Amino acid sequence: AEFAGWVAAPLLDVAATEAEDTLEFLVDAQLVDVEVVKGSRPRYRLHDLVRVYSQECLAEHESTAERAAVLGRVLSTWLFLVEEAHRRAYGGDHTLIHGQAPRLPLEQPVIDRELADPIQWFEDERASLITAVRQAAGAGLDELCWDLALTLVTLFEMYGYFDDWRTTHEIALAVTQHNDNRRGRAAMLYSLGTLHMFQYELDEAHGRLGLAGELFRRVGDLHGEGLALRNLAFVDRIQGRLDEAMTGYEKALAMLREVNDSTAEAHVLSNMAQIHLDRGLIAEGKRTMADGLAAVERSGNRRVRAQILCRLGEANLQIGEVTEAEYAFTRALETVRSVGDPVGECYVLRGLAIVRWRQGSHDAAYEMLEQAMAIATRAHEYLAIGRIRLSLGEVAADRGRHACAREHFAAALEIFERMRATRWREQTLRLMDEVGAAPGSGEAADDDAAAAYARASSG
Repeated sequence: AEFAGWVAAPLLDVAATEAEDTLEFLVDAQLVDVEVVKGSRPRYRLHDLVRVYSQECLAEHESTAERAAVLGRVLSTWLFLVEEAHRRAYGGDHTLIHGQAPRLPLEQPVIDRELADPIQWFEDERASLITAVRQAAGAGLDELCWDLALTLVTLFEMYGYFDDWRTTHEIALAVTQHNDNRRGRAAMLYSLGTLHMFQYELDEAHGRLGLAGELFRRVGDLHGEGLALRNLAFVDRIQGRLDEAMTGYEKALAMLREVNDSTAEAHVLSNMAQIHLDRGLIAEGKRTMADGLAAVERSGNRRVRAQILCRLGEANLQIGEVTEAEYAFTRALETVRSVGDPVGECYVLRGLAIVRWRQGSHDAAYEMLEQAMAIATRAHEYLAIGRIRLSLGEVAADRGRHACAREHFAAALEIFERMRATRWREQTLRLMDEVGAAPGSGEAADDDAAAAYARASSG
């Protein structure tokens, strides 16, 4: 519906400066409108009547082959820019696999202007990028379609655009299946499985990730297989199968190291460290986190670095090193806010709230947890919502507000039950027992809390 000036360059097959001069000529002739200006970048659009007339002229004067060639050029430029935006945001082609579709680059000054803020560029172009995936599928360009869709996950994951993630990937999955593109089909199954994982639809995630891993293995794609194994291990960890998770992570780690994906390597090491923490092996967890930080320094991925720092803070809290925990969480908070990572922010704020609680600042802790809850709710990050509820319950119980604590515990328990998050479910039940046994907790429990507790206990 509206577009940046660079789009005219691949359309006309000319340099970007010449294309933008042509656009300005058309603006002067009132055939193209300047819609909005974002920073220094004008946005263009066609009036509805001009659009209809242009489509009639296109059908009359341009051959099908020429129209397909033009569309291919534009989509190849979209793919180039999306890939470059991901590279700038993540510090390289980490955590992604790519296809063999052609890329059509623009001149370097245009690239630098467009992608000065790559995450904001993703956000600004979101609607156009989703349309580009549809156009690629409609033209039967399966290789370009799946690569474009997968690279967009950078945006979808960070801001919780799960509907866009699902829509683009189901479109790409259909065209890869129709064209018997096995690697592209594996990539879309892997990414859809990852989406299920983020939404904690864990049975669906396990099924699609398992199939994706097998398809990657058949086509000899070690990188794709390693990424699928990494996420399968995460599902095992969330559901309490720690031995299976650790085995999966060890296999994935070897594969990801072989293909030099240091960001994914750091992510795996971070999750392995969490398993050590879950088992009470604090020293081992810290050593593994140090390895993860070393890997992430090689990749330059600040978002994963913040994740590891957050886990380091949790490890320090686990052994009572509150000052060290505060330092780790503070560094992580600076990072997630600088890169615009709302999911990371809600986890870090929860950690800092626990620090405030341990320091005796109950009001500050409660306020920070409510702030984290608002961010997690907007991002649809259900595990974070459950964990924040759990922490709210702990703070309330510590202040003797047992009915309020039970209400938070019941809400957390419902989430963990739905996710089949065994570890967190068991911790919630233990805390509910402790609140029930606490002196002065004899007031009647909330009906919903009592019902949730009874269901979970009987299960």
